[in-house]
Amino acid sequence: MHIVLLGVVARASMQQNKFLRHGEGTTRMISASELQISLHESLQGVMGTGTWAHRSEEIESKMWVTFQSLPKNEYGRLYPKAVRFLVHNYFAREHGWLIEGLEPSGMRANVSEVHGASIIQSKAPALLEALLEEKQHNRGLALNDAVAMAATLEHLIFDEAIVLLERAYALNGLNTGDMLDEIGLHEVLRSYLLLFGEGSAADLYDSELHKSIKARYSTEAGWFEIVAYEQDVQHDYDYNRRFQINPFLERRYSFEQASAMVVNLAEGYGKWQNTDCHDMKEYLMKLDPKGTGRIPLDVFYRAPFYYKSDAGSAYEFTESREYLRDVGALDESLKSNPGVVIANYLVGPSNCIATNSYYSVCCLNECEALMNEVESHVKGPEATPNQLISLLSNMPSSTIDAPRNFSADMMTRLDLIAGSNEGTVPLHGRLFSQWMHYAFPHECPMPTVTASGTAASAWLNGAAIGSAEEREEHIKTAAELDVAGEDANQDWSETELLPFVEPRRQSGVLSCFMRFVMMASAILCVLKAAYSSLQTAMRAHQGTDLKDLKRSLKKDYLDMKCALPI
Repeated sequence: MHIVLLGVVARASMQQNKFLRHGEGTTRMISASELQISLHESLQGVMGTGTWAHRSEEIESKMWVTFQSLPKNEYGRLYPKAVRFLVHNYFAREHGWLIEGLEPSGMRANVSEVHGASIIQSKAPALLEALLEEKQHNRGLALNDAVAMAATLEHLIFDEAIVLLERAYALNGLNTGDMLDEIGLHEVLRSYLLLFGEGSAADLYDSELHKSIKARYSTEAGWFEIVAYEQDVQHDYDYNRRFQINPFLERRYSFEQASAMVVNLAEGYGKWQNTDCHDMKEYLMKLDPKGTGRIPLDVFYRAPFYYKSDAGSAYEFTESREYLRDVGALDESLKSNPGVVIANYLVGPSNCIATNSYYSVCCLNECEALMNEVESHVKGPEATPNQLISLLSNMPSSTIDAPRNFSADMMTRLDLIAGSNEGTVPLHGRLFSQWMHYAFPHECPMPTVTASGTAASAWLNGAAIGSAEEREEHIKTAAELDVAGEDANQDWSETELLPFVEPRRQSGVLSCFMRFVMMASAILCVLKAAYSSLQTAMRAHQGTDLKDLKRSLKKDYLDMKCALPI
C-alpha cells in the first residue's frame, strides 16, 4: 500500500496545574520524517519485529480483556467506534491520559468513529489510511489495529517528552552530551516537569526567566510534591540498574539515561497526580449526605470559593451551568435546582491538570477500573443478571465495601435490561452503564445522551468558569423558590443504546445506488485528474520546468484519490 505522509503542526491546549500558573500545552512542529519513523517502528512492533515489538506485546496484553468484552462482527473484528473506545480505555487506565480527539463521548448515538478523532486525522494520516483500507473491505478492525494506534500515539508522546527534556538541558546551561552528576540530573528533571506544567506559556529559551520561575515555585507546597515524585522515579531507575553500576565511582548520568527517566515521569504522571482528585472527591462526598452521587447546585455554589484540603490540594467550584450541562454533569430533573453529578464532574475537563499537544492529564474514571474487573470475569460482550449480581456483590470500590446486598429494585432493573436484550445484559450498553451509576454513584458517571462530548481544550483558559453573579443569582433563586438544598429526582431512563454494535449494512436498491454514486464520483475525479495531467504534459513539452511537472503530477495523484469509495 502506498502511504502518503504529511507534516503537521501539533495543536496547543491550555489547562490548570495544581501548583503552577495556568498555561497552554507544549507545541512543536512534527516533521514528516519524524512521523514516518514513529509509525514505522510502531507498526513493526505490532508485526513482531523492531525495537518496539516488546512494547506492542505489553499493550496487546493490557487491551485483551476489554477487546474480548466488546461486540464483534462475523469476522471477529470491531466496529471503528469500539476501537476508539478501546484505545481511550487503554490510555486512561494505564497512564491517566485523555487523548485529544479520543475523549469519551457518553452514550450519544452519533459519536464519531475512530477515523474522526483529530489526533488520528492530523498526526497519523498513514495509520488512518491503513484503517480506512481495512474498512473498505467491510471486515472491521482487529486487535492489532488498536495496538498499532496505541503504540504509535504512545511513541509520539514519548518523543515529545524528549524534546522538552532537550530544552530543560539548555535552560540549565547544559548540552545533551554532558554527563550529569545527581544534583545536575535533579535540576534538569525538575525543569522538565516545570515546563510540562506551564505548557506553551513556558518560555523555552530564556534561561534567566526559567531560573527565576523555578526559584519562586520552589517555596510552594505543591513543588515539594513534584520534587518527591521526580526523586522517586530517579531512585527506581537506579535501583533497577543497581547490578550494572560501579558503587566505587561517582554516579554520572547520560542524556539517554535522563531520557529514560523522563519517559517514566510522563508515563506515571497521570496516576501520580490522581491523589488530588481523590481529595476533591472526598470533599464533594461530604456535601452529599444522602449518598446519591449528586449535590444540589446551590450547595455546590455555596462551597468555599477556594477550598484547600488537608493534603494541601486546592480546588475551585465555580463552573458555569452551561459547562456542567455540556459535560453531562448537570442532572436537571429538578429544573429549579439541578444536581451536580459528582462522578461526571470529577472526570470533566475543568479538572484536567496538565495538557500538551497530544493529551491531557485528568482525573481517572474509577468506573473504568470496575468495568475492567467485570470484563475480566465475564470474558464476553454480555452476561446474565445472576452472573453480574454475583460478581458485583463481592466487588469493592473506593467508597463501598464488599460484600453488599443490592435492593430488590436494583435486581428488578437488571432483569428488565436483560429482558429487553434477549435475556442477557450488554456490558457496554447505556442501560447497564446507568445501572452501574446507581450501584456505584460516586465512582461511575451517569451516561447521558445530551452531553456533547466536546474536547477538553474547548473548555480551557477559563471558559468553564461561571461568573460570581451567575452563581449568586442561582443561590438566591433557589432560596426564593424554597428548593435550596433539595436533591434532584433520580429518574431511571429506559433508553437503550448499544454504541459499539455495528449497524446493519445497506441492502437492495439503496445499496446498489450508493455504490453507483461512489463509482461515478471516482470516475469523474479520475477523468478530471487525467485532463489536468494532459494539460501539464503539454506545458512541459513547451518548456515548463521538470520540477513543476513532478509537483503537478503528484498533486493530480492526490486529487485522484479524493473520490475513491471508503
